[in-house]
Amino acid sequence: MLYFLQGALPDDIGDTLPYLRALGLAYNQFEGPIPASLDKAVLLEELDINSNNFSGQIPRNLGSKLPNLKQLSLGKNQLVAADPDDWDFIASMASCRQLEDLNLIENQLAGELPDSFANLSRRLNSLTLGRNGISGNFPATIRRFTNLVTLGLNKNQFTGPIPDVLGELIELESLIWYDNKFTGTIPTTLGNLTRLSELFLDGNFLTGTTPAKLGKCQNLHILDLSNNQLTSSIPLEVLSIEALSNFVDMSNNYLIGPLPQEELLRRDHSSLADLKGLKGLDLSHNNLSGPIPKFLGNYQDMENLNLSYNSFSGEMPSQGLFLNSSEFDVEGNRGICGGTAGLHLPSCPTHKSKNYWRLVLAIALPVSTLFLCIALFTAFYVVGRQLPQSNETSMFRGDQTSDQIVTFLIYPKEHLNFKPTLAHLLNSLKIQSS
Repeated sequence: MLYFLQGALPDDIGDTLPYLRALGLAYNQFEGPIPASLDKAVLLEELDINSNNFSGQIPRNLGSKLPNLKQLSLGKNQLVAADPDDWDFIASMASCRQLEDLNLIENQLAGELPDSFANLSRRLNSLTLGRNGISGNFPATIRRFTNLVTLGLNKNQFTGPIPDVLGELIELESLIWYDNKFTGTIPTTLGNLTRLSELFLDGNFLTGTTPAKLGKCQNLHILDLSNNQLTSSIPLEVLSIEALSNFVDMSNNYLIGPLPQEELLRRDHSSLADLKGLKGLDLSHNNLSGPIPKFLGNYQDMENLNLSYNSFSGEMPSQGLFLNSSEFDVEGNRGICGGTAGLHLPSCPTHKSKNYWRLVLAIALPVSTLFLCIALFTAFYVVGRQLPQSNETSMFRGDQTSDQIVTFLIYPKEHLNFKPTLAHLLNSLKIQSS
């Protein structure tokens, strides 16, 4: 690898160096076209001209005579593919049966991938096409490349759904598809990628829910689903991935619901509360609600906690990370209160707890019932004492007047122990008051 060399490569470089096995010219200032004669260097295994100023079309027969080529790195140049014919070099690459690494990033390649793309070497473990202008649906024939470890398509114009068949590429560790125009839902089959460590699907038009099956990707260090149109709540299975240690970004979606509180996160081996090595968590610009979990303050390595512009409510935690207002952002949550003085949040209202009111009811009900019983007993006792102690007793009394008939009920002496009922009592009182 050389630095700051410039000029054009000789047109006959392949003729003059037929036994060349590796050509590394990365990070220089070479310019002009890629010599077509390179296909004459039939023993070539590595061709790395990354980060130069090469321009023009990629020679259509570049790989036709290079059966031993393992690495082809043409990234970060000014190579052009404006017409379908400009992609003919892909067909010639079918002869490179040992090809493992194809790097075409940051060029000016446009249009759709040709069908011949499916004929590339099955040994491919790295395919990076990012930062071009490639459009159309990404072909489902990607399923043939079962040895892929890295698949980078970022910053292109790909459209249509993310192929379900990606779930068959079980060796994948890096899936970098951000800033395209992919639509539809995130395939649940991505949960089959148990070796996946980086998942970038941000900056697309993805809809629906975040698949809970992503929780099976237990080696995931980075998860970025931001700037899509995802809905519903964040699955507990995703928030409980043990390996998440770099950052999680799900900002600028339509996510709803509360964040799981610490007591809901406990499982056999891990919980979000245990992921204290997480460096970044961005859930801003959603519609998340409920209280902000206190355990987030225990994330000692957290460098960026952004919960702004949601609908969080309740008392702001004030321990650990939350003591330093420069390390987190909760702006735009009108329902939160309290916290440190530097946040300038309103004070939390003082409300009696539910347990307090339960205690009040537990005391008040028995006491009030006791007083009612005493009052009724007293009333019965007073009325009972007013009954006449004679051989005959009247149950109902009334004032005898010349124009009023009073009826007496006569009871034998042996019934002096008569216990008046509440109905009798009320009737007696009614007669006495009339």
